[in-house]
Amino acid sequence: MQRPVAEPTKHVENDRTRVIEWRFAVDAHTGWHKHEHDYVIVPMDDEPFAFSLALTKVGASAANQVTGSRGSHFRGNEGMCAKGKS
Repeated sequence: MQRPVAEPTKHVENDRTRVIEWRFAVDAHTGWHKHEHDYVIVPMDDEPFAFSLALTKVGASAANQVTGSRGSHFRGNEGMCAKGKS
């Protein structure tokens, strides 16, 4: 059975900034993707959040696990590859 994919809503998008809200159903994920800009992740609820980061390529086997919840944040650089809610 395939896992559901999280749903994005773009709130702002221009040549300097993007603000995207991600909604995660139970067991949903973003799928592997490469960030085109520097970014900040800010969890908005109390559910623990986990995602995988790979510095080299999408789906890399040597990914780092990052976790957080409401009140935390993570800043990443352009070019990083990630999969949300791993």
